[in-house]
Amino acid sequence: MTNRIPSSLKWLVKKRSEKHGELNRLQNEQLIYDRWCKNKIKEIKLDLESIDRTLSLHEIKISPEIIPPKQDQGVGSKLNYGELTKLICEAFETFDNQCATITQLSLYVAAKGSILLRKNITSESLKNSVRYRVKNLCNQGVLERLPKGYKGPFRKYRLII
Repeated sequence: MTNRIPSSLKWLVKKRSEKHGELNRLQNEQLIYDRWCKNKIKEIKLDLESIDRTLSLHEIKISPEIIPPKQDQGVGSKLNYGELTKLICEAFETFDNQCATITQLSLYVAAKGSILLRKNITSESLKNSVRYRVKNLCNQGVLERLPKGYKGPFRKYRLII
């Protein structure tokens, strides 16, 4: 027979994990947004201390140090549903429906989508997300894949009007 973990304890463990993950992410971004991050880091550390104190009051004792921080999902979780497709189509409209490479599209998406590149969201993971979405848009007939070598050595795409 297994013991049932109380929902209050599950909630506390989940909350601490989320706060610890957010603290790690902000410490990585601190060089970019120095003053804002320092205030936010202080706020999160206070939240972590209060959660740790609450965990120590619980009848089932759990050491806060063994709770792992929650990690971000990556590019997909940073954009709302459908936002990547919208940004890709918007990029082609900005380029006056000229052909564009995956690199050009991913740079546009990063700039307009306000995606910060960091440890778990690298330029390569962003490019892969854009590449897969462009491939799906080509299969749906929204974009056209131009032959390799057309206006340069890289694969290019354009919007079908």
